[in-house]
Amino acid sequence: MKNMIYTDYDKLAVMELEDEAGVVSFPMLEKMIFSNPSNIIYCESKEGILSGIISMGDIARADEKGRDYVAVNKNFTSIQMKEYMKAKEIFSENPNINALPVVNEDKKLMGSYSRWEDPFYQINTCDIACVCKYRKEVFLVRPCKNFAEKQVRYRNFMDALLLAGVSVESIEYGEIINYIADADEFVFVDEDECRATDTLYRYILHRECGTTQFYSVSGFVEACREESFGEYFRYLNQNGVYIYSLVWKDSVQNKEYLRTLMSEIRSRCDAVGKKVDNLLDPIWYREFFDDLYSEEYAEKIMNIGYSIETESGCGKLKDLQSELYHVTDGERHTCGQPERYKKTIWFVGACYIFGYYAEDKNTIESFLQKRLRDDDRDIRVVNCGSPAYSQDIRMLCARIQSLPLRRGDILIYGFGNIYFSDIEEINLLDTCRQNRVPAKWMVDHPMHCNHRLYSMYADAVYDTLEPILSKCVNGGGSY
Repeated sequence: MKNMIYTDYDKLAVMELEDEAGVVSFPMLEKMIFSNPSNIIYCESKEGILSGIISMGDIARADEKGRDYVAVNKNFTSIQMKEYMKAKEIFSENPNINALPVVNEDKKLMGSYSRWEDPFYQINTCDIACVCKYRKEVFLVRPCKNFAEKQVRYRNFMDALLLAGVSVESIEYGEIINYIADADEFVFVDEDECRATDTLYRYILHRECGTTQFYSVSGFVEACREESFGEYFRYLNQNGVYIYSLVWKDSVQNKEYLRTLMSEIRSRCDAVGKKVDNLLDPIWYREFFDDLYSEEYAEKIMNIGYSIETESGCGKLKDLQSELYHVTDGERHTCGQPERYKKTIWFVGACYIFGYYAEDKNTIESFLQKRLRDDDRDIRVVNCGSPAYSQDIRMLCARIQSLPLRRGDILIYGFGNIYFSDIEEINLLDTCRQNRVPAKWMVDHPMHCNHRLYSMYADAVYDTLEPILSKCVNGGGSY
């Protein structure tokens, strides 16, 4: 939970309940959403006491049950003005709560906190120009006039689109109905208005939306980014770059093994009163480091100073030279790299890619490089992993786009089939099952593992790539 947004009472969507029944008709909700589109509608009694809320999800569920009214939710969570940290905690622990009403001691509504981060989204003209290059026209909806700050964001985003060469059709909120049959997507300045509009047309007005999508500004840019990266991956694939994705898929064959494995991990944590997480407890060092274990060695590995720096949108590892860990130009050292090579195997991904809990010679890349050298293959392996890519897929894709890939190269990344469904997958959970890998070699999941399992993963990658290693043809410039 990075940011919360506070909205004053006079800008909220508030309605007075006409009776004690706590039921609101769809026509009343339609009128409210048209005047102030919001994901949450707050309901007050005649005395001005906050008596309930209605979310857009409540409306959708009522419609699915064939009703044309919504029962007001009177079992809601509220906070008081000075409970900022409590609000953050509630949002963090309850992903289904998107807004929290703020009340005074008399239970009167003062404002609300919401979890949307759209107002904090930085509109970067260069970024938008890059990711929106496949868009020809955008229907941009003017925001609710109650919010001056929304008007500013609206103008900034429209200017960025125009500079990117995108044709912008600016429409008022009430005009959406005239374009909904023709537009592929409508863009709103924030998630609040976006969700309200989607609910209004799909569940209250029952308009046939077809493939029409409703996006917030940040959601729209992300959708464009996906399309842009998808096109880039297709381009690489069509120009002789082989692409593979490392995954852990719970297939039919793996189901029983994974169930037993995770049960063992939970039991091990329960035995020491610890939650299952990706932190290796000292009590497990001896079993985890196995044949490499010594108290001194374990402490050296656990105290490697991993750090990240952001350069051109890429969350690269920061350069560092130490006894067991070396990073140069954002690449972790792969042992045994040949000075002369015909092609390169590039690895990009998070923890298991850059080799957490392992020294340089015991990463997947170093084990794979050894296999290649043992087979006299003049192929280089490069480790471009970083822990930044476990949280931010944009950084991972930016890193991929920064690589000097050449025809015949192989790209292996760890994030599943993002953006391009034709990528071949290497299911590393198959390797764990086939080798009956024990839980003691893992922390909380097979991706957080020791050197023995990294070696097995390298073998699985080699076995998958072996048929194409000789036929890859190198040539041409980088992409």
